[in-house]
Amino acid sequence: VKHPEARVIAYLLLLSLAWKMSILWFINYPEPGIRQVAARMVCTAVAVFCAVLVNQAIFSFIFDHLLTGKEGLGLGMKKEEAGVLLTSAIGGGVFSLNLFTLNVGCWYYRHKPNQLRAFALVSAHMLAWSGIEAFGNLRRSSYVHDTWRHHSVPGVSEPVGFIVIVFVFFTLLFGIAACLRKYLERRLDNPQLYTQVQHVTDPANEERSGRKIPMWLEELAEAEQDAAALVLGFLTLQTLISLITGAKDVSIHGLHRERQFSDVAWMQASAVAFLLALVVVSFMTRLLDHRIGLSVFNFRG
Repeated sequence: VKHPEARVIAYLLLLSLAWKMSILWFINYPEPGIRQVAARMVCTAVAVFCAVLVNQAIFSFIFDHLLTGKEGLGLGMKKEEAGVLLTSAIGGGVFSLNLFTLNVGCWYYRHKPNQLRAFALVSAHMLAWSGIEAFGNLRRSSYVHDTWRHHSVPGVSEPVGFIVIVFVFFTLLFGIAACLRKYLERRLDNPQLYTQVQHVTDPANEERSGRKIPMWLEELAEAEQDAAALVLGFLTLQTLISLITGAKDVSIHGLHRERQFSDVAWMQASAVAFLLALVVVSFMTRLLDHRIGLSVFNFRG
């Protein structure tokens, strides 16, 4: 092969084909549990594809037509004028819109469990990708660099500090949103307005309140947790790429340059390390008999 990249692409296409055939085999597996896990995998993949395409359409419309477009509603800006901070602000606006849509949509589909789970799954990834656009670009802005340089905490690097700040932000934001939803649910206090599931999701809460948590609130809370986990995972990945390659400015779309073999080896080693950490945490949670997630209908965890 003249170009090594062509060989790599051919191998990836062949492996992806083999992987898709194996998924079809697992979907028709005799064991019901295996079929359920395979169905979850397919649902998650479809949700990721839909979320990526919708977000690409939204940001393409904003940047290519509204900001830099020269016809119609376009402002005629140059692409250089749309800096990182403006991109982050637009991402934050789309993030807020997606969060509002997630809350309203889950409430709207509260009587339809199948539509509720599908909507929450897709909306969670849409919320995550808009959050990546917002916080990933905000981290690269000169405003964050200058602010951290003047108000930094001794012994804490800027990437780690930024991840901690985003974690605290998500904790406060989703915590306040959960309190508001619980407050409204108590004020309405009409069980017919909510889909009640026939299972106990949080025994401690049920013992204290004597009530079951509505299914739409569970799915909504898990969608927010998934979005926060995806954004924090992406920021962690940005930090790893920066540490491994030595690049100070890592775009949200990755580094488009030739990589050394050592860089690729370190990236693979970090992936294996995170996989082992996931196995250990899952085993410990299982050993301590602690449930991961809230709803038994959760298709994301």
